[in-house]
Amino acid sequence: MKKIVIILILFMFLPIIFFANEIAATVEELVRMPIDALTADKAIGTPIQVEGKTIIPLFEANYGFGGGLGGPGTVYGGGAGGGMELLPYSVIIISEDGFHVIPVSNKVPFLQQLVEVLPQLIPMIMQYFDF
Repeated sequence: MKKIVIILILFMFLPIIFFANEIAATVEELVRMPIDALTADKAIGTPIQVEGKTIIPLFEANYGFGGGLGGPGTVYGGGAGGGMELLPYSVIIISEDGFHVIPVSNKVPFLQQLVEVLPQLIPMIMQYFDF
C-alpha cells in the first residue's frame, strides 16, 4: 500500500516539476532575447550620406524586465515580461568642416521646465480664480 501511495504522489508531482522547468526556460528565454537583440547597431544607427555629409543617429537604449512564480497556496502559476526601448538621443553630422553633435531629445528636468513656465501660468491661474 505504501508503494502505491508513493507512486501516486510521484505521478502527482512529476507534472509540477516539468512545468517548473518549462517556466524557468521560458523566463530565461524572455530575458535573453532582448539582451541578444541589443547590439551596437541599435544604439548607433546606420550612417546616411547626404550632400557630402554623413549623418549618424544615436539612440538611448533602456531595458527592463520583471517576473514572478506562484504564490501562497498555489501549485503552479507564473508570469514574466520585459521590454526594450530605443529613444532618439542625438545626431552626429560629419562634414569636411569637422563634426557636430546635435541633441534631439528633451532632457530638461521637469522642475526646471516648471520654473520657466510658472511666470506665464500664475496670471492665468489668478484670472481663473478671480484674484
